[in-house]
Amino acid sequence: MKNNELDKALKELVAEGSLSSAQAELVSDRYAASASLPESRKSIFAEIGGYLGGAFIAVAVLTFIIQRFDEVSTPVKSGIFAALAVTLAGISYALGTTSPVRARLASVLAAGSGIATTGSVAIFIDMDRAPLTAFAAGTAVVCTFFYRNRTELLHLASYGFLFITFLMASATITQDRDDAAAFGLASLFWIALGSIWLYVINRGLVHKTLGYLLAAATLFIAIQAQFVRDLHLASYVTATLVVIVLVRIFLRERSWPLLAGAVTIATFSVGEFVAETLGGSLGAIAGLFAAGVALIVSSLYAIRTLQQR
Repeated sequence: MKNNELDKALKELVAEGSLSSAQAELVSDRYAASASLPESRKSIFAEIGGYLGGAFIAVAVLTFIIQRFDEVSTPVKSGIFAALAVTLAGISYALGTTSPVRARLASVLAAGSGIATTGSVAIFIDMDRAPLTAFAAGTAVVCTFFYRNRTELLHLASYGFLFITFLMASATITQDRDDAAAFGLASLFWIALGSIWLYVINRGLVHKTLGYLLAAATLFIAIQAQFVRDLHLASYVTATLVVIVLVRIFLRERSWPLLAGAVTIATFSVGEFVAETLGGSLGAIAGLFAAGVALIVSSLYAIRTLQQR
């Protein structure tokens, strides 16, 4: 109502010649900006209240289960987590994504639903083996909501669930008896995950900067897992291919996680190669240092030349 009255008054002043059209628009914009401040504050408080409410519910449920852990049967404990997961999922779906505040709050609740689902299934099944089924269920919940609500939080949660699920899958396949075999297989799964994520980013389906950061970090962890488990040759070959791919994408996209990932992987892999293959001799170290200095000087010269052009 106030906006309509203001617009009417401004139009009358413009018609009388007391104000120009530009001045009237400036007054209208300034009034709209000042009027939106209380609403934005209310939305922030409402969002914080939603987060606190979800945290209080989670703490209450966990406290109840911990205090009554021996008294409550396994199906009941699993059912409590399942009911929590359904409740959080329902609220998240009802909130929708019509505004940034709703999207953020819905993403937090969806991530909580995925965690509760994982807990429910993990309690219900035998915990003497890797809880692949539990994490697969949580991954399905979080990824479903991420497909609908593409926020950074659900992006991170979905990728985290996928990362852990692949680790659980490798442990299940190797029967949890050989850690070296489990991490060796997990490294292959993680390389596949990082590669798939690079493809997904290229299709424009997820946020680029965060996606490239997650993919580069996953590929680095996979390469280090291969090296730690004495798969040195595989780690060197994988590192070389990954660095080439990341640099090629960086030349096209200019996204800093790609360059950071390529430099980090190359630095660690070259250092490991020198230490393992050449025994860390003084000559090898001096050669590596000289190569590093040459690369830095060449890079600075190239940057200076491009800036001058």
